[in-house]
Amino acid sequence: GCPSKTWPPYRSLVPMDLPNKNTRKRLSDSRFVMLKIESISRQNNTNPSLQQARQMLVGAMDILPIGDQTQRNYTRRKE
Repeated sequence: GCPSKTWPPYRSLVPMDLPNKNTRKRLSDSRFVMLKIESISRQNNTNPSLQQARQMLVGAMDILPIGDQTQRNYTRRKE
């Protein structure tokens, strides 16, 4: 989730909880990444803590195939 925006954990969000199409798309993209990480975790029979999961995500961000351009040639923001 996002404590600063008082959003609940992303797993419990549904698209209708979000205010517009852009944030719904971001939820969809985030959910895709979360499911990939969970799948790898299940394959390795690990059950990481929240802190360990965050460290895994930070480590994976450099190797995830996320380009500077979207499919429609929009430039992604650097965050």
